[in-house]
Amino acid sequence: TEIYTLSLHDALPISLRWKVDVGGAIGATPLLDKATNTLYVGTFNRELIAIDVSANQPQIVRKLSTEGWLWSTPILQEGILYFGDLSGAVYAVNAADFSVVWKAKVDGAARGRVAVVDDKVIAAGEQKYVKAFNRTNGALLWTSSPPTDDRILGDLIVIKNDVIVTTLSENQLMVAFNLETG
Repeated sequence: TEIYTLSLHDALPISLRWKVDVGGAIGATPLLDKATNTLYVGTFNRELIAIDVSANQPQIVRKLSTEGWLWSTPILQEGILYFGDLSGAVYAVNAADFSVVWKAKVDGAARGRVAVVDDKVIAAGEQKYVKAFNRTNGALLWTSSPPTDDRILGDLIVIKNDVIVTTLSENQLMVAFNLETG
């Protein structure tokens, strides 16, 4: 439950540069905002954590309690972090102060990374549906129909006008939904 940064030099051994205790296991790749030198980490302790990595000894600067474990990497767009948790909550959070801009729900756990496209945040739940929310206020824009054959566990990918998901189903390993209508 600690983050370690190792320094690789021409000669071994590898040396520890710094570590930060985040209080819980990390299930996804952290997000680094290079503009602010902030590392965003989701934990199984139901927290989104911001770590200032600009100093020699990085420090936790903000924490946000969430309803469920965080199993995906957040997306940062125009100062807002977008992510889902295993309770099915989907969040839009101000990166500067961790105030919640809006929160919505998908059906089942939101394990995969959400997609942010134009005015939409698209998220999927384990209960087979994909949902699109208004990026500004979190209002539900559409719910996919019909659902996939099995749970959606991976990251969402948007290619042109399609939202692509992968499932555990042998019949539907990959499914595409229309970006505008679901």
